[in-house]
Amino acid sequence: MPQAGKTIKGVQDLFKDKLEDAKKLSGSNDELAAQSQMLITILLLAGIATGILISLLIIRNITSSLTSIGEGLDSFFAFLSRESKEAKKITLNSSDEFGKMAGAINENIKRIQKGLLEDTETVQETLMVVNRIKEGHLNQAIHSLP
Repeated sequence: MPQAGKTIKGVQDLFKDKLEDAKKLSGSNDELAAQSQMLITILLLAGIATGILISLLIIRNITSSLTSIGEGLDSFFAFLSRESKEAKKITLNSSDEFGKMAGAINENIKRIQKGLLEDTETVQETLMVVNRIKEGHLNQAIHSLP
């Protein structure tokens, strides 16, 4: 039986060695898991911060574009109501939807402004012709076209 005692002792030693190896491996795995968790947390926070930054930039861009368009429309309405002599052009140099909208508004403002100025000239010429006719100059004619 001394041989059996050696075998049991050998198995016990082997078991102790494997148990120590398992503990070392477990500790190493715990450390690796903690590092992985920290890395994931840092990446998640960086992603959230990047998302917030991009969102703020987009919001600022949209707000700036809308403000520029609003100021241009206010200027145009002031011109229409004769509060100013000229409508200011919307200064928005972008190729997005707001830029296209600003370009279309500018074209329409220019066309309407030109038409109103022509109408004003025609009215002024008409008043001048009426006054000349009142003075007895009956050969007067209106040459401007509205």
